[in-house]
Amino acid sequence: MPARIKKVLIEAYSGLAKEVWILSAVMLINRVGSMVVPFLSVYLAASLGYSYSQVGWILSIYGIGSIAGTFIGGWLTDRWGHYRLQSISLLLSGVFLLILSQLKDFLPLLIGVGLFSIISETLRPANASAIAFYAKPETLTRSFSLNRMSVNLGFSMGPAAGGFLASISYQWLFLVDAITCMVAGLLFIWALRPAKGADGKRLKHEIAAKAPNSKAYKDLRFLFFVVMVVLFAISFMQLLVTLPLYYKQEYQLSEFHIGLLLALNGAIVFFAEMLLVYLLGEKVKPSRLILLGTLLNGLSFLMLGLWQGIPLLVMSMVVLSIAEILAMPYMASLTVKRAGAGSTGSYLGWYAAAYSIGHVLAPLLGTNMVKWAGYDALWYTCFGICLLSMLGFYAVLKKWEPAYKEKGL
Repeated sequence: MPARIKKVLIEAYSGLAKEVWILSAVMLINRVGSMVVPFLSVYLAASLGYSYSQVGWILSIYGIGSIAGTFIGGWLTDRWGHYRLQSISLLLSGVFLLILSQLKDFLPLLIGVGLFSIISETLRPANASAIAFYAKPETLTRSFSLNRMSVNLGFSMGPAAGGFLASISYQWLFLVDAITCMVAGLLFIWALRPAKGADGKRLKHEIAAKAPNSKAYKDLRFLFFVVMVVLFAISFMQLLVTLPLYYKQEYQLSEFHIGLLLALNGAIVFFAEMLLVYLLGEKVKPSRLILLGTLLNGLSFLMLGLWQGIPLLVMSMVVLSIAEILAMPYMASLTVKRAGAGSTGSYLGWYAAAYSIGHVLAPLLGTNMVKWAGYDALWYTCFGICLLSMLGFYAVLKKWEPAYKEKGL
């Protein structure tokens, strides 16, 4: 490896707090077992025989539960602290996955999926708050990137293994996912005790002193930003909703090959995100990276409507992965910087809820549009949604970002 490349790689990963590394390791273990959600639509349709409409409703209930979970998680994080909430969420998620594996009838599945979603999604604002708590100000975005890198490494491994297990029995998906949740919870409880993190308090106090608002629901500019994230998420979440069905129906791919395509997303983010964030973070405004990432998000789906072929599926996934890298870390770090005193969890809860709302709307849009107009119409619509989101981001961030620059954030 050339010395210059080696130096850049070392610098990209240096200076991060020990606790951030531990949190990322916990998320890696947890997400290695992320096998159920990516294959949930295929499981419901192919294994249990539910119609597209029923699949769409069950997936939307998951999204509704995730909205509730993220709001509850953000609220509880500011009151209980991120340590207690993450411990409870990880352990109970494992228990509920075991219960969910035994549910076959429609109504119990709706209730079970909803409860599992609420419990599992409380983890997201608590985990993000922990990253903000432990990270140094100058490493905030890279700390979020490391955490996301671990999530995506797990996601690249999970679906690949999940595709193999699904070809044997879908019950193995639930069992392995449950085990990894519990193992991650036990590791978290053992490695991150509340006594740690004195350095992180400094970051929290600095952000609280400089940020312009302390109540997320009163911050109208931030709420508009959240709406734009929802639009971004509606398109992006097709990755977990209609893309697996598209691969199965239009290309007759096996579960194993579907898993490999989904794993490609996680692999690209794992290998490229930290390096790109380090190289671009000091040279390009976060707003410009968010705008470019949003555009690429739409283009990745537009490609599917314009051309055909297996190489095109790979290329589309590469573009979608780059979009994720450019947009999501900076959305999270800008959210933390926007938060006021004692409201980091609340702000991050609203931000996480944007993706949860996207998870509600994405199945309803995706499955129904495929039913009535076909996949091509869905891909064109996703592109249009991303264009609208990009314009919204431009409108809010051109006024938002300079304010932080003046305040030294």
